Amino acid sequence: MNADHDPLEAELADWQRQQREADARGDTLAARDLGARAERARRWLGRMQDLPQGGTYRMRCWVYRLGDAFWVASGGEPYSALQVELRRRFPQHPILCSPLAGDMQVAYLLSAERYGRGLYQEEPSILAPGCLEQLTGALAGHSLRNPGRGR
Repeated sequence: MNADHDPLEAELADWQRQQREADARGDTLAARDLGARAERARRWLGRMQDLPQGGTYRMRCWVYRLGDAFWVASGGEPYSALQVELRRRFPQHPILCSPLAGDMQVAYLLSAERYGRGLYQEEPSILAPGCLEQLTGALAGHSLRNPGRGR
């Protein structure tokens, strides 16, 4: 495991230790909550294993044209702002959005203003503020104008 994983490994071990202690004293609620914290750390470690090195992440998305409609698929769970903005930019076309297609380790794609508010969705997301806007721009700028190819 590389050094970037060390803090998460230590965090996981600490949550697991605290969970064992809560179990030993019979505090089932605390043990449950601490187990959930340990599971979050475990999931982060799993997501990080498949990430490329560097500061960018090339996320794949797909656009298919179905008559006048577009079918848009992407990884993770983009906020509904993606659909709202694509429909605003292309009002003459019905747009179907299918999140959760491939690239699941990215988790949620929040709009930039949602970061830093303490929302749950920010915690498991590996992508930085602006990720949803970049995906929206890529889809609107090229993919919906030239559908049928994975990106």
